[in-house]
Amino acid sequence: MFGLHLPFHLYQLGTIILGIIAIYEMHKKYEKHNIHLGAVFLWDLFWIIAIIITFLGDFTTLMSNYIGFKRGLDLAITGAIALILYFTYTTLGRVKDTENNIKKLDKIIDDLNNDKSKN
Repeated sequence: MFGLHLPFHLYQLGTIILGIIAIYEMHKKYEKHNIHLGAVFLWDLFWIIAIIITFLGDFTTLMSNYIGFKRGLDLAITGAIALILYFTYTTLGRVKDTENNIKKLDKIIDDLNNDKSKN
């Protein structure tokens, strides 16, 4: 492209830059105590794996062929969709648990208020 010969593709450079920015931002949130250490670990792991995979194109193709996909990108997209569905499902469970806890607390507060009004 324009007579420029890079030892890597631009998407690889983009993945590295995006990964470094994402990891940096997540660590800033952790320092401000806005996020849990486990989330930081998973986020770091995700971006490190993403950076490594961008440089192992042939390996991902071999893995996807072994699993039954024709291209590595198909495997990556299917894996991403599966992860999104899993995290959506677990988040929904947490939301339901939180709603139940709020209802229990509301009932306790109502009971306490009723006891005070009777006295």
